[in-house]
Amino acid sequence: MARQKRTLVQAVMDLFFDGSSTVASEPEVLEFSIFNPLIARRGDTIKIPSLSFLPEDVARIGMDLVEIDEYSRVIDGKSYPFTDYLCRYRMGSVDEYLTLRMIPRDDRPPQNSMIVLTKDWEDVYQEGLHKKELPSGQYRVRNPKDHRRVGAVYERVAGLRSPYKVIVREIKENEDSVSRYDLQLWDFVRTLSTEEGVGQEFYFVEMETESGMMRGYVGKEISADEVELIKTQAVKEQRADLGLA
Repeated sequence: MARQKRTLVQAVMDLFFDGSSTVASEPEVLEFSIFNPLIARRGDTIKIPSLSFLPEDVARIGMDLVEIDEYSRVIDGKSYPFTDYLCRYRMGSVDEYLTLRMIPRDDRPPQNSMIVLTKDWEDVYQEGLHKKELPSGQYRVRNPKDHRRVGAVYERVAGLRSPYKVIVREIKENEDSVSRYDLQLWDFVRTLSTEEGVGQEFYFVEMETESGMMRGYVGKEISADEVELIKTQAVKEQRADLGLA
């Protein structure tokens, strides 16, 4: 049986021109109960051969999709969702992760782009960062192993100062329910130098409202044409229905 595969462009077009982010004929599928514009499922495979930092075999074979998170920014009482797709791959003997973030736009047809996120750091609550640096509208990257070193400087997107209030609904690996928590989100951006390449680089800082845990992510926008989604999970279930190994 051939693998079911399609580019993210095809997945996005299917979503926007069908007018729904869920699949009404399959309400029992947990992944379709949240905002899921790629109509992807845990266990599917995502390939991004253009990412130079991926091992050659990972670029060829792909990464496992292990978690889907719906982020809903609340602005003036209205919800604006986007979705994170957490992917896992092997780097030698170690599991590594990256996230594909898809933020829908109003363009028709939609803009075919996504942001690849890699986690820069994770730490407990930092009062100085929360109350002084983040509200300043700038973020200065520090080496995680030496916080005295200052690197690239990012500016808040659209000149904002206040964070977004976000409701997160996540479907984690091997879980059979959707969990929920609140966080605050700051988005920053900088223009890359000639030596670094063209385009922009994003930086996201988020803080869980209840626990105060904070995380930083570096993000680079890529074209959805560079990404292939393989419906691995659906194929596994079809093979099981047919009694195949």
